[in-house]
Amino acid sequence: MASVTIYGTLASAPCRNLLSVCEVLGIEYEFKLVDLQKGENKSAEFLKLNPHHNIPVLVDGDFVTIESRAAAAYLVTKYGGDKKDQVIVPLK
Repeated sequence: MASVTIYGTLASAPCRNLLSVCEVLGIEYEFKLVDLQKGENKSAEFLKLNPHHNIPVLVDGDFVTIESRAAAAYLVTKYGGDKKDQVIVPLK
């Protein structure tokens, strides 16, 4: 089972960015679809992870971040190894 979980939707560019980083770095991850139309981002379970109810949310063990660029930088730093130069993480 993957330790990295990404909550989001494929319609979101920041979510797709995190998925792309995982693919480039070969990180095993679980993607959990959050249906914004149904308000799943406002469910009690989701709000425990992210009280701001936005996506994406990255969970890696006990580490949780709700900001996509910080999440991408975290993934590259932790899992990048010799592939760090293959991933461009926008800072602004």
